[in-house]
Amino acid sequence: MLIDRDINFLSIIILFFINIILSHYNGFVDLWSLQFGNTFLYTICSVLGSLSIIYLFKKIKNSHILKYLGENSLVIMTTHQVLINNFINQFTGGEYTYFTGILVLIGIIIIEIPIIEIINRYFPFVLGNFKKKENIKATI
Repeated sequence: MLIDRDINFLSIIILFFINIILSHYNGFVDLWSLQFGNTFLYTICSVLGSLSIIYLFKKIKNSHILKYLGENSLVIMTTHQVLINNFINQFTGGEYTYFTGILVLIGIIIIEIPIIEIINRYFPFVLGNFKKKENIKATI
């Protein structure tokens, strides 16, 4: 299978750069509003981007940061879009470039950490985690 192959780090970097170049030619893509640009280029970019991310994460096997973000992906998925919209409008003036995209990613991850901790500590029921009630034995 394609993702079971072991490729070197330089090939991963090349995949990323090809993806960046093709996505630049594709133009603006927004899944929220179903804007894909050129669907052929969008499909190529999605496959190349996915493969490069999979290969990169296979090279970075034991990352505590990635493990933490993966374990809390439900919280991130439910809050990131609101944060992204507010972050872009407040700090970039609505202009979105590759550089601002990286800044937004870093900013969102930093903002998500306290949100994750608050939800895990004080509102675990939102994620379906309920504390088990201790059996209370009545003494007669």
